[in-house]
Amino acid sequence: MSSLHGIERAGARAKETDWIILQLCMKCIMGFLNWIVSTLQECICKCIMGFLNWIVSTLQECICKCIMGFFNWIVSTLQECIYKFLLIHLRSTKISVGLFTRDGKSEYSWLIDKLQSQRWCTIYVQPFQISNRNWSEFQEAVAKCQFAILYHSNTRGRINITDVTDSIYNEELDTLYKNLGKEKVTVVVDHMERSNDDDKAAILRNQPSIAYKAQDVFLFSTEETMPHGTKALHYTGEKNFRAILALIAECILFDYSPHRGPFTRGLRGFVSQLCGHPIAFIQLSLRWCLVQSLLLIVEKKILVRTILA
Repeated sequence: MSSLHGIERAGARAKETDWIILQLCMKCIMGFLNWIVSTLQECICKCIMGFLNWIVSTLQECICKCIMGFFNWIVSTLQECIYKFLLIHLRSTKISVGLFTRDGKSEYSWLIDKLQSQRWCTIYVQPFQISNRNWSEFQEAVAKCQFAILYHSNTRGRINITDVTDSIYNEELDTLYKNLGKEKVTVVVDHMERSNDDDKAAILRNQPSIAYKAQDVFLFSTEETMPHGTKALHYTGEKNFRAILALIAECILFDYSPHRGPFTRGLRGFVSQLCGHPIAFIQLSLRWCLVQSLLLIVEKKILVRTILA
């Protein structure tokens, strides 16, 4: 009997042990399954949120690009319409451009040919040879021109325009600035070994009066300007020449002197805003744009008189 009871107790203990082991196994399996489920949930949520964020950012970018493209199109269209309207009057406009230099005519003849071959307006180039004995004649020539180019050739190996030792255009640049204003004076340096932004920055840094008294300085290398008699320039030279033409066009279209009417000054600000600050222009009210457009049409005769004055 006692052996029987011992066997029964051993069997009960084995069953109890098996049940405990089974419970532990179930807990481990359920914990593992819960970990898998939570990990999968976290990964799926991250993937879904990443995908949704990508969709949202992509849509925002596309919408912004579409809106900016639309407004850029509006700005460029308005700009083109305004310039077409203005160029109608430019074709019958004559402007006197003074070219002042101490160099010989053979050095700058290509520039005269390029300027006088333009069709959008008639440019009369009046070259003036500067010397130490014709100061009064120089002042008279300055008074007769509407736009001035101070030309310097680097054939002697020095760019001594102003603010440096043995500079040769100190008084001339100052006279052009005082008589015409900074906006109607530009400096051209020709026969450079190269014409990059670093060379230009070095010139402006060492000769700061150029930046103060002239609208800009343009560098032309020997390779960029073709031989005399041709009209084609290399890419960089043509780009710089177009920039000079833009300054001459501004001289015709926009009035910088304070005694003229407000229309040309307002028009200059309107076009400058279109060209340089399209975002700020977009933020202006539609009513302001309409008023400016009406002004442009109503005061057409004023613009013609101002350009031809």
